[in-house]
Amino acid sequence: MGALVPDKTLAASELLRRSSPGGAVQLIVPNDAVHVRSVAPNDYTCLARFLSSFADETRSEDFWIRRFNLWWDANPAFREGIPRGWVLWVNNAMKGFLGNVPSQVQLSGRTVTAFGVTTWRVLPAYRSHSLRLLHQALRCAKGSILFDTTPSDDVVRILERLRFHRLPHCENLRKSVIILNPRRFLASRFHRKAPAAVGAWLGGPVLRAFQDWRLRLNGTCDGIEVRNLTRADSSFDELWVRTRHLYANTSVRSAAAINWHCFVNEDFRKLLFGCFIAERLVGYLIAASRIRDGLKVLSCLDVWLDPDAHLALSVLLVATRHRAQEDDFDLLEIPHYNHSLGRRLNSLCLFQRTAVGERSAFYKIQELDSLDPAVSYFVGMQGDRGL
Repeated sequence: MGALVPDKTLAASELLRRSSPGGAVQLIVPNDAVHVRSVAPNDYTCLARFLSSFADETRSEDFWIRRFNLWWDANPAFREGIPRGWVLWVNNAMKGFLGNVPSQVQLSGRTVTAFGVTTWRVLPAYRSHSLRLLHQALRCAKGSILFDTTPSDDVVRILERLRFHRLPHCENLRKSVIILNPRRFLASRFHRKAPAAVGAWLGGPVLRAFQDWRLRLNGTCDGIEVRNLTRADSSFDELWVRTRHLYANTSVRSAAAINWHCFVNEDFRKLLFGCFIAERLVGYLIAASRIRDGLKVLSCLDVWLDPDAHLALSVLLVATRHRAQEDDFDLLEIPHYNHSLGRRLNSLCLFQRTAVGERSAFYKIQELDSLDPAVSYFVGMQGDRGL
């Protein structure tokens, strides 16, 4: 969504010119010269060129071709007839794009294909036509749900005017954290000033001891095993069938969907931990690396639990903490994606903080006002977030 200099190759015959009072030239495109259509496979090369040449964009055409494969061709929720996205054309030239990342969502207890808008890019000379792209997405999402989970500040203002809602957990996002490197954590709090660095070096062992004293994590439960997985198998489908009734509104957690989220994107791989009793999966956790405030953070993108497996969350966190320490992370964070998960994390006595300044995620269901948080569970992998 960054600024871009107008396309200097634009033919004068395409535009009407009008001088503003300040002397700047404003370009007006006749409506009959502009149209919006769905992205087709034969658009990939042209679209990758358009996106890679956008202002301040450093990623190559090859990167965008891989994104198209991730969003559409390798996506188990995609099928022909679902829009890949929409392009803005002016006299046979591409001037704008809005992508769609489909996903399977359980909405009011029924499975629907959700829409997730991504990568809204329009050349400045044509920004007055930008909303045509979003209106196409809204029309196509009728009867389903539309996510925008990575909006810029400018887009947030547009979404609020169009009466989008924040996902329930984004209204007041709490996070539980496990501090893995107390010295680096304390140094980051003091902005790495020299006296503070000495204080962090001295205070690190005290903070570690205090955290270990208060934590109520049990990772040695008989009969329970946590495995770091490289693929989700049929046990994930079985867990989803057993537990889908827990929430009327949530993502479909099939093995195919989890494999797509975790392992298709070579540019952003995730860690997948499964908790088993014998060969029965009773919960899992997905985590990914982030850099925040100069710290290397392992952030939980999703945690899904069989409510009958009371120790599953504890043993999952122990295993995740161990892996994070091996990989030299500074912090492990678990967002409170709903009140139930928050209560379970509270019982384990982790440190907590309120997320400040982090990007919000939005949704719109045209047939409903807003989701009931009590029967909804959405996490860090809605729309294009986590991809």
